[in-house]
Amino acid sequence: MRTAHAVCPSDQCLLLLPKIQAVIEQARELQEDLSQDGLSGEMKIGAISTALTGVLPGVIERLALSAPKLRLKITPGDSRSLYERLLAQELDAAILVRPPFQPPKSLSTTLLLAEPLVLVAPAECDTQTFEALLRERPFIRYDARSWGGQIAQRFLDEQSFDPQVLCELDALETIVILVAQGMGVSLVPRWAGMSRRGIRILPIDDEQCYARDLVVMHGSTPRRPLAMRHLLETLGESAV
Repeated sequence: MRTAHAVCPSDQCLLLLPKIQAVIEQARELQEDLSQDGLSGEMKIGAISTALTGVLPGVIERLALSAPKLRLKITPGDSRSLYERLLAQELDAAILVRPPFQPPKSLSTTLLLAEPLVLVAPAECDTQTFEALLRERPFIRYDARSWGGQIAQRFLDEQSFDPQVLCELDALETIVILVAQGMGVSLVPRWAGMSRRGIRILPIDDEQCYARDLVVMHGSTPRRPLAMRHLLETLGESAV
């Protein structure tokens, strides 16, 4: 629709625009699916923050060599929101904490890493015991509502610890920074790429019982099966 100084889409155009965009996208996907090795096009990947820094850099580097035409569109988020986006088919795959329930059969799950629960304390606390640190120092709680935080809370409950909570948050990198600054201690999973500067790391008893499983989830019938298989293989190699 033309005016004196501008052109704007009509109501009919705006109504048709989403369908037109879908046709263009489907035509592009058809062309990419016809590639000889199936390793081209875009894959939408979600990842929690620790996977963004600990797992994905190696994956991106490997894929740049083995599948240069495969484009990753990476979406950060917490495990719960990424899981919901998987269910809504807004993501092809997501790297997240294993849900504390059985996912539907429409989703497949592959274990990447088992991250043991550890106690982190300021580096200067090099003489206090595990028990003394939890009972005497301020406690920075890994959000007990998050899937990973539920594991840390289960340890506290089963071992009868009732620490003095300074604050609670679902941001593991920030928790470690606060500990390094001497603000308190915390129970967190030991993830790949976790900083060790300024902190003391103490393992817990029966650490496998309280480990956080980092998994990759995707649809049981992926949109690009060859590309998904290659992505899973690359993730497995990077997680070793």
